[in-house]
Amino acid sequence: MTDDTMHVRKRRRVPKSCSACRRKKLRCDRVRPMCSSCTIRQIGSCEYEEDEVSAATSREGSVGASTVHSGATANVSPVQQNVSADSAAPPTPPATSGDNPCLQFMYVHRDPHTGKTMSQGPTSLKTFVSNIHPAFTEKFDRMWKMTEPERLQWQEDHKEWLTQIEPLRNAGPLTETEVSVQEICTKLPPYNKLHSAVNTFFTASPLYDINTILSSTGTLTEFYMIFNPDVSDAWMMQDRFVKKLTGPINKYHYKLGILLMINRIVMCRDVIDPMIETYLRRLEETVVPGGSYINQIQFLLLRWFHRKVYFTKLDDTKLLHLVGRMVDTALDLGLHMDIEKVYSDYKGNMQLLKNMWLWVQFADLSISFQFGRALRISSAVYRNFAYNNVDQTPFIKKLDRFMAVARSAYDAIYLRASSPDLKTGSQQLRQFISVEFSNLGDYYGSAQDKGSALSETRILMLGLGMLISLYALRFKVLGEKSIEVKNNVAQTTMVSLHLVSCLLKHCYAEDSKNDTLHPEDELAPVPPHLNMAISLSEGVFQRAQMNLMAVIYLKITLFHKEAFRPYDLQPVEWNLNTIEVQKDNVISMKAFYDMYMEIFSQWRDPESRGMFGIFRRSYAFLLMLLVERKGRRLMEKVIELREASEKCIKNCLESRQQAEGTATGASPQKPQPSSESRDADIPPEEQEYPMDETMSTQIYNDFWDSFNSYWDDLLLDEQVPSVDFT
Repeated sequence: MTDDTMHVRKRRRVPKSCSACRRKKLRCDRVRPMCSSCTIRQIGSCEYEEDEVSAATSREGSVGASTVHSGATANVSPVQQNVSADSAAPPTPPATSGDNPCLQFMYVHRDPHTGKTMSQGPTSLKTFVSNIHPAFTEKFDRMWKMTEPERLQWQEDHKEWLTQIEPLRNAGPLTETEVSVQEICTKLPPYNKLHSAVNTFFTASPLYDINTILSSTGTLTEFYMIFNPDVSDAWMMQDRFVKKLTGPINKYHYKLGILLMINRIVMCRDVIDPMIETYLRRLEETVVPGGSYINQIQFLLLRWFHRKVYFTKLDDTKLLHLVGRMVDTALDLGLHMDIEKVYSDYKGNMQLLKNMWLWVQFADLSISFQFGRALRISSAVYRNFAYNNVDQTPFIKKLDRFMAVARSAYDAIYLRASSPDLKTGSQQLRQFISVEFSNLGDYYGSAQDKGSALSETRILMLGLGMLISLYALRFKVLGEKSIEVKNNVAQTTMVSLHLVSCLLKHCYAEDSKNDTLHPEDELAPVPPHLNMAISLSEGVFQRAQMNLMAVIYLKITLFHKEAFRPYDLQPVEWNLNTIEVQKDNVISMKAFYDMYMEIFSQWRDPESRGMFGIFRRSYAFLLMLLVERKGRRLMEKVIELREASEKCIKNCLESRQQAEGTATGASPQKPQPSSESRDADIPPEEQEYPMDETMSTQIYNDFWDSFNSYWDDLLLDEQVPSVDFT
């Protein structure tokens, strides 16, 4: 090959970087559909020359860019141009055997702490919020920024507590300083307190359902073997401390970590010494020579459980790495294979291995759903073996059945070879909830006194969150606008919010019964039951709340040219004791909102101020409260203005028909819907009444003039942080 030939080929090589990065001389990481540089700088177009040259890709990158948001939302387009419900979402290209539109539904952002660019997929809450309805997202984003003074005030009020837990947040890399195992003795709680924590962990309390991965007898035996108490002052038994740690160090590292994590989970209100946390982090991030794989998975599961419950709203990206290590260790251990055959000569409790595998799957599904990623335990690895499960607890049996259904529904979202069958997935998941939680009223009221109810709520919450996500993808990405989808969205959203409200109230009563509230101390830690309730609730609450607000905003602000779509103001009786939707009935937006107001009326009840004063000790709950308050103010106003607009329309139409009836001598008639709108499948709020263009434009302008005026005043009012619950 001559030099001239090589030179020609080099000149004809298609640039790999995007045009914007080449023009601005930026480093391009060539991420589709938008590279990190364009995302960070909010450059509207990210075009690749190789995409234009290659006919096979058919400009795939530009199609994907239409559904990717990078923090900033698009401006609202004029609604006068015959906006319809179907045009509320961007057009989705028809799915083919090689095209999955859900994979283009994503959110790209930069981590404010590390500066790294991160993408989140179709089930992520951030993707959901940024894509579900851009007009609403823009408004809510502006309102949310106004809550910064209140959030900063909370952090200032709890500065002392935050300072105490700062070394425990797993923030920053590990130092090279080794922590001697014997040094830990000087930092441990009293011996009897450690012993009491182990006993409490294995009680029937639903707070510690993760105890199904451990044997109470075996754990206590290891406790007596590892911790050697100081008996020099035997007359003060309650004040004995650990004198030394015994046993082979390498062999018992993970067992010691398990016992320390049990103490952290049970004694959640106590702040441990940072030296102990350094030791636990080293166990989490390194492999101990001679350590047991089984003990390592048990330790990692306890770390995941503790962080998920007690360190919510901190850096959840740490959970991605933690669950990744957990899954890799489980696969190395062979838990994905037939456990009864692989461990046929295992001398321990084989049911514990099965329970561990179920918890690893649940952790994988939970974190993958949160960040919108495919399961690490892929379909190629997973197999559902028909085990003899006579030793399983009711909770573990339900968890086993849930994972079999949820995995199938979730895997379908990430199929690259074809468009996913989200309808079947949502039907299977809804059927599971309908059968396994046949009477949701048991989880709303006093029946939660049963020990298993709070544990099973963990499964129910994740199932409801997945259902909301599946319906959102069907509505937004696949363009399904059927009444079945709309009714199920409303039902699932209301059930989720009602469950959250009742769960918080129930757990407050439990902590009050156990005398762990300490209402006199505003800066006291969050009591254990409320900690668990907020941890279980905050994900599904924010997803359900944002879904409710976006749907109402979309429907209420939707105007049709030359048509009046009367908003159904009649109340509708609705049953929230089941996930199934009432047949031959359609829930109106008014009924949707009225149910929401009824559910959260106690949040604004003056008699509940003491209870919510306890709740506000949690930063995660403060965020839940702010989301509810800001969204409610926005919904209240658009409904109020829409009702005023409809009243004006009705008066105008009735006046016009009366005038026409007087002129012709005929009796006036009420306006009738168009023939196209008389279809029995069209709900009342979808029916259209004919209206001339002048009236349509006038009503549209009146609504938005009033709303924009309110919006400007609202932004000014929000400059002053609020301290109440209204």
